[in-house]
Amino acid sequence: MKLAKIVFRCDGSNEIGFGHLRRCINLAQWLRGKFDVAFFTKKTKESSTILKKTGIETHYLEKDIDANEDLNVFTQFLSDWSPKIIVNDIKNTSSDYMQAISLAKARLVNFDDLGDGADLADVVIDANRRENKKKLFGPKYVILHDDFAREHKRSRTLHKHVKNLVVAIGGGDPHNYTQKILECLEGVDYTFNTAVILGPTFKDIHHIKQKWKNHERVYFLEDLETLVKPLLWADCAIVNGGLTMFESLCLGTPTLVVSQNTDEVKNVKRLERKNAVLDVGLGKKVSVNKLNKRLRKVCDNLEFRKKLSDAGKEIVDGKGIFRVLGIIEKLARKR
Repeated sequence: MKLAKIVFRCDGSNEIGFGHLRRCINLAQWLRGKFDVAFFTKKTKESSTILKKTGIETHYLEKDIDANEDLNVFTQFLSDWSPKIIVNDIKNTSSDYMQAISLAKARLVNFDDLGDGADLADVVIDANRRENKKKLFGPKYVILHDDFAREHKRSRTLHKHVKNLVVAIGGGDPHNYTQKILECLEGVDYTFNTAVILGPTFKDIHHIKQKWKNHERVYFLEDLETLVKPLLWADCAIVNGGLTMFESLCLGTPTLVVSQNTDEVKNVKRLERKNAVLDVGLGKKVSVNKLNKRLRKVCDNLEFRKKLSDAGKEIVDGKGIFRVLGIIEKLARKR
């Protein structure tokens, strides 16, 4: 019996980050076997390296292709391949785009879509939007590697004092905020063992390693499948406002967030009001003084760290991937 087909339309690069790609790969790894799965993505060196490791069938667009040609190539692929489900993880779709791909007669699942094409999707899922009982919004739908759901079940014990810190600002850190944070940490009142996560597409790894090679308490970690181990090791984490933030919350790691864009800022502030994170602000505005104030609030108060930890685990349970898988499989069964 032929398997129903699911195609993921998503992109990843140093410029836009790799959260969309990681999310779709996490879903695809579970879906293949039950379904015939393929990716359709703009070709960058980084995305092709990541996808090659998965073994998932991938069809590439040229990176600099214009929007009209992009759509023409994709709709031709849809006509030839005849998928049952199209998953769009490209943000802000247009109604023209959605009308064009709807001719494939597939069910349409869109992630993080604020565009006017979202109204034409069968399902819109957005972990970054305010929770809504009638819509699939909020952190319960964030898609993490399934290791996080397993570890979430374990109780989190916090040390009396903060000794270990993780800095994780995304797979590529195009704005070089990691370097800025390390420089700020030199000027704060606290001394930590600092583990710095360097993602698979991190720019100029050699330079940052050279600069900090004589700092005995700074360590660099590369080629990690997940961040479960370093986040559990850490008494505190400084992360971006994207997927890594949700991973940290899921494990109950007290979390300070350096946002990479204004969209992240909105979500971070909402989570701060729930006592789940501490907002450090936009990366370009981070200062020693601001970071020091936030660290003081975390490091000098075990009860506050417990509050952050408990709130984070309450908000993100790691089961979002299974909720979304159930939604996709239900759509695939519909005629």
